[in-house]
Amino acid sequence: MTKQPTGTVIFLFTDIEGSTKLWEHHPEAMQKALARHDELLRQSSQRTRDMYSKPSGMRSMRRSISPQTRQAALFAQRSLLVEVWGETPIKVRMALHTGTAEEREETRKFL
Repeated sequence: MTKQPTGTVIFLFTDIEGSTKLWEHHPEAMQKALARHDELLRQSSQRTRDMYSKPSGMRSMRRSISPQTRQAALFAQRSLLVEVWGETPIKVRMALHTGTAEEREETRKFL
């Protein structure tokens, strides 16, 4: 398992716009779309040698001590934009947050 960074880190959060409605109308297609979303984020992280953590809460969260998180976010957003989604055209909002984090009971606390 990859050791997570501590101290001041950069977090990248993603949120799929209208995901509840998409899940209600296209549950099977959404499973595929979310898997593809996660794969595109993993690929963007690998491209910049950034860190990635599994989806949680909002759709996903990436943690890094590197300014390359911004570059990974840009790669991911471009990949998501040009992807052919079929019946579940998703739009993804992204947010970056820089702050101090501490590991506590297998969760992270944002300070």
